[in-house]
Amino acid sequence: MANKTQSKMIILILLSASLFLTSCEDGKEHFMVGEPAEKAVLYVKIIDAQTQEPVEDALFYFGDWKFYHTDSEGKGSTDETSWGEHSINAYKKGYIRYSEPIRLERGDNSITIELQKDVSPPSDLSVEGKVTEEVYAEGSKSEAHFIKLRYDNGSEDYLFNIAGENRIDKDFIGKRVRVKGFRDKGYIGWWHEEKEGIYVEEIEAIGFWD
Repeated sequence: MANKTQSKMIILILLSASLFLTSCEDGKEHFMVGEPAEKAVLYVKIIDAQTQEPVEDALFYFGDWKFYHTDSEGKGSTDETSWGEHSINAYKKGYIRYSEPIRLERGDNSITIELQKDVSPPSDLSVEGKVTEEVYAEGSKSEAHFIKLRYDNGSEDYLFNIAGENRIDKDFIGKRVRVKGFRDKGYIGWWHEEKEGIYVEEIEAIGFWD
């Protein structure tokens, strides 16, 4: 009796395997438990809202702060990323920052972003001071680092990279520097609070430092 039961189980297993192989040959997509989910790619085109001309070297990124730039045709694409809900951001000096939610489907996605000219574009500046780093809630889950430029009179400005992050090359921390850039609003802390500061386009260490 036991041998007959075992024989039936073997036959059922072989039949199941045969059906699975047949279904895989029908040209349709099939997903197995544990198979990695298909990724998404976003193709971006950025244009000037008024002229409809492409915006070259515009920055665009998701909420994960991985940055991409457009080419001479205003086009660019992301690396593979997870599909689902995201926030797409775009920026270039002289334009108003763009930020909107977007849902990515599996596979290829595309979007055209129209950047609006800033009616009061930031002016170029050149300043000198010492780069400082302040640590908030050190050692806790809320730890955050704030990078500032401290002037000789004691006043300070936040320093931002071109994406508006309060980050800078660590080699400059504690040193006296000359910064060329422009003043605009950026983001500080892991909670991305909006603050005014200096966008760093060029930076160099000068003189002596502690």
